[in-house]
Amino acid sequence: MQLIYLNNKANHKFFVFDKIEAGISFLGWEIKSIRGKKFNLNNTYVTIKYNEAWLLGAKFIPINTTNKLKKRKNIKKLLMKSKEISYIKSYIKIKRYSCVPLKFYWKKHLIKCEIALVKGKNLIDKREIEKKRDKNKLFLTFDINNKFD
Repeated sequence: MQLIYLNNKANHKFFVFDKIEAGISFLGWEIKSIRGKKFNLNNTYVTIKYNEAWLLGAKFIPINTTNKLKKRKNIKKLLMKSKEISYIKSYIKIKRYSCVPLKFYWKKHLIKCEIALVKGKNLIDKREIEKKRDKNKLFLTFDINNKFD
């Protein structure tokens, strides 16, 4: 598994509840731009319409050999089983969760996307997590320093 993109902000902004792997349908020039690292996947999210999952906000910059007159869409279809789509749809509609891509990676010759059901964090939650992280760092450095005395 070769990592293409990792959404670091997702763990900072959201509580991650469940992760699901999905395939993505791309055009040929989009694959070439991904190989050339000419893409922007910030602020992407997943919606479900007509019992199909869609990735919105993904931007791919065409390479020099492509036809520039083509209309570039920021919408990509996610390839998932119908049970997975209905599972995500129920969490989005009933429990008011959001669906965000966490990472994109190569799996053999295919590009896969790991999407997650998430709930937003408050500012207070973010501060509490930072305090816990700082305490753990302090505790670990204290143990390491006393170990060698």
